Amino acid sequence: MPDLPPWLSASLSDLIGSYRANTLPHALLIVGDPGHGGTLLTDALVAKLLCRADLPEACGDCKACRLHRSGNHPDFVRVQPEGKSLTIRVDAIRAINRKVAETAQQGGNKVIRLEQAEKMNMNAANALLKVLEEPSDGTFILLESSSLGRTLPTIRSRCRLVTLRQPTTSEALAVLVRANYALEPATALGIAQGKPYAALAVTQEQIEQWSECERRFLHPAGFSQLSQFIHKSSLDATLRQLMLWVDTAVRRQFRQHGKAVPVTDELIDVLMKQPAQSLFDFRDYIVEQLGSINRQSNLNAQLMGEALAARWLDLRGTQ
Repeated sequence: MPDLPPWLSASLSDLIGSYRANTLPHALLIVGDPGHGGTLLTDALVAKLLCRADLPEACGDCKACRLHRSGNHPDFVRVQPEGKSLTIRVDAIRAINRKVAETAQQGGNKVIRLEQAEKMNMNAANALLKVLEEPSDGTFILLESSSLGRTLPTIRSRCRLVTLRQPTTSEALAVLVRANYALEPATALGIAQGKPYAALAVTQEQIEQWSECERRFLHPAGFSQLSQFIHKSSLDATLRQLMLWVDTAVRRQFRQHGKAVPVTDELIDVLMKQPAQSLFDFRDYIVEQLGSINRQSNLNAQLMGEALAARWLDLRGTQ
């Protein structure tokens, strides 16, 4: 079995077992965040589907494996979002359709890997439907998505759904330890929202910003200073950090044992003194603001920062 993190090995084993038993569907929708290692599973599955050896995993030595490793396998197509809008457009799907209609040049399977399937526009999705409904023999279409809810229902309904497990905190930390991550693993995981492969890219500057954000919100010097700090920072990152604080405080208020988080007890104690309803209302506000950022709906970052500062000070009763 390829060197996968433990939370993905069982899923890959099941998929390869289905393939070797000739029961693997032609279309899979693999749902998992790349930061949790989901792309590693798809890498391994693609390699096995292209390999010509009858083994529990890709042999790595046959001609097909060598071609794939060099990036030159003629029966493999990889589609990614393009352009400033990072969209999968209809032309890319038409190229897939042409490849599916061809005979496999290496005499094995044809494999299509479509990353971030939620980024397909409507025309592209409609063009893909025919291939999903009427696949040619020996063709496997692997769609990857980090957001099932944003993947079009017409696409979801024509694929077998494969939902990947997320790592526990100890499993995630083990990834950073094995990679000899030299900074603060727990804080890096907090910044990366518990995603170990994203945490590996966290920098010292981001860790310092994380600590500075906590200090500024824990001991605010006033509305003007706090709103200015928020405006100079990444609003998305600040909101997600506050979300972690609120969620941790709520769990402790209800005596729920959650995973360890890189937040000082002093800050959590401040939040735990607030009524639960106030924390839930503040959390709803954070979710609303994050949604606005994701939709990029005519944002005024300065006004959003000022509103966040005001809401935080109001929550603490220091307006």
